[in-house]
Amino acid sequence: MSRRTPAEQARIRLLAQEAEAERLEREIERRMGEQAEARKIMEGEAVYEPHALSNRDDQWECLELARINRNRPPWRICSMLPDRCYEAKRCNKYAHREEA
Repeated sequence: MSRRTPAEQARIRLLAQEAEAERLEREIERRMGEQAEARKIMEGEAVYEPHALSNRDDQWECLELARINRNRPPWRICSMLPDRCYEAKRCNKYAHREEA
């Protein structure tokens, strides 16, 4: 079994350190490229033109949804009122109702 001299051991360590530095440099360049691509996509033209969201619900509908969802857990929150609420509206139940 041949024994390496201290100079050979130092050279092997230096080569390993250089290889690791090159690997890290390639990794940094790869990540910088990914960031540049993401930045280009984020700053580029919108694929879908932005538009303003509009709430088409009546005030009574918003108030009633808030009342119904007040004590519900997140997985039971509803976004539409039951039919009976719309029937009640047609019967003028909500005509003079005010809630804080």
